[in-house]
Formats: sequence, C-alpha cells, structure tokens
Amino acid sequence: MHRLASNWTDVVFGFIPDPVNVPINMVSLSVLRSSLIDLFLEQSNLTLTTSIFGSPSTLEILRFPGGITIIPMQYASIWQIPQILFNFTLNNSISEVLDNFRDLKDQLESGLYLRRFETVYVKITNEDGSTINPPVTVQVSVVSDLGTLQLQRLKQLAQIITASPVKNLGLNNSVFGKVKSVVLSSYLKDTLHATPPTPSPAISPSLPPAIAPFAPVKFPGAFCDACSLS
Repeated sequence: MHRLASNWTDVVFGFIPDPVNVPINMVSLSVLRSSLIDLFLEQSNLTLTTSIFGSPSTLEILRFPGGITIIPMQYASIWQIPQILFNFTLNNSISEVLDNFRDLKDQLESGLYLRRFETVYVKITNEDGSTINPPVTVQVSVVSDLGTLQLQRLKQLAQIITASPVKNLGLNNSVFGKVKSVVLSSYLKDTLHATPPTPSPAISPSLPPAIAPFAPVKFPGAFCDACSLS
C-alpha cells in the first residue's frame, strides 16, 4: 500500500496458488481473468466496506499471465458476435483506447465508409496482460442490421481496408497515433480473389415451349441422365 494523498491510498494486490508450490490451473486463471475484467469495466464492484475503506476507484490490471482481451460494452449478444475481419496495432494502452472509444468507433465507421445500417464491433487485446501499457491489438468486425454481409460487400471492405493504411483507417493521428500492422483475416482475404457466381445460362430458343399448367404430360420413361429427381 502506498499513500498518494491525505485521503488516497494506492493498493497493489496479486494472487498466489494454495498450496503455493502448485501452479494455478488454466480454468482458475480464466475465471480470475473474467472477474478482473468485470471489475475493470465496472460491471462488478470490489466488496469493501465503504464506511471503513471509502470508495475504490481506477482499478488497473498490471500484468495477467497470457494477456487480456477487453470487449467494451457494445450492442451484440453472444449469439450475434460476428467473425473478426481484420486487426491492427495501436501504440496506446487499453485504458487510453477505452477513454476514447466512442471516437474510435465513429472514426473507424467513417474511415471504412460503412453504410448507415452497418457498425463496427471491436475487441482490444494486450499481450502482456496490462490495461495501462501499450501496445494493443484492435480486432474489428462489421455488423449489419440487415443480417450477414454478402460476398460482394466483404470484397469492397477488403479493398477499402488494404487501401486505407495511408489514411490511418480514418483514425485521428493526434489521439490514436499511427495505425500499424493491418492484417486481414484469412476469411476476408479470400474474398479479394473470390469470383461472384455465374448467372444461369439462358434457355435455348430451340427448346420446346414450357408446358401449360395442368396439361397432360406423357413421360417416356423413369430415367434421367442429366438431372436428379427428388
């Protein structure tokens, strides 16, 4: 504990396994990570007696084994979380990105030329497990109110993203710095070389006209070489 002012104390705490000579298992680490992220995002509170300790504030995660990924509050349920389309690196901390998160989303949507019914969905990762140290990897998806993005739209987004680093993906350089290491997901990268489905061939004029509804038809046999029947 470090006294910061007459009525402020900086408390640094950690966790050790019990017994101490046994590493914390991965399941316990995952649960602990989720709990700390909830505290950091203020989705849960430290259960300290306010009359004795006052009100805790500014919780920071210093270094969590295996890194941490923060998903800011966004309008998507677990069933609607879309596939990551691309990621990039910013020389910011998670805390700095969250402080300017509204601007990050607005500027990304503008820089990607999203339509009025499309929005970005973002995850922020620090490989060292810190919310106060840079850099961070920002993973981005695009969500449409109309449903799944079509192949042609994904191809357009891939082209915009690959051409956009010179424009810093639309992000304000004075706030977020220079965007680095823009990487398309393999899913999005494949759309750059995908070809749209070819239209069905037109019906040849030499074919007989379509049979009128309910007209009696005689079939010579029950075999079909060029089609399947169901």
